[in-house]
Amino acid sequence: MKKLNLVLFLFIGFAVVMTSCKKSKSKAILGKWNVVDMKRGTESMPKDRLKGSFIEFKEDGKAMISFGGQASEEKYEVRGDYMISFGVDGKEDSAKIEELTSDKMIISSNQGGENTQMIFEKSN
Repeated sequence: MKKLNLVLFLFIGFAVVMTSCKKSKSKAILGKWNVVDMKRGTESMPKDRLKGSFIEFKEDGKAMISFGGQASEEKYEVRGDYMISFGVDGKEDSAKIEELTSDKMIISSNQGGENTQMIFEKSN
């Protein structure tokens, strides 16, 4: 009986920790993030093309995306611990959150068989 109680306690504790982590990722990405670098494969995009590019995640599940002078608002959600999914033109795309701190975020995805990595800094 003690083993069963211990297993149940550990399972419930694990579930609580996993739920807390998921919620904290969802909250941690909120706000405006400026694109500071973008790499496709091994090549970095020229910095002048990134100027003014950002993603702003809102609590209502929408993100304002501005890149290269083009702006759009898309739906997003955090899935699992590390995924962000965007509804783009009716399609669902995803990116893995590689790093997330209070002032830096790195996401990566595979677009057309080529790895893409974007590095963001939190806007003030």
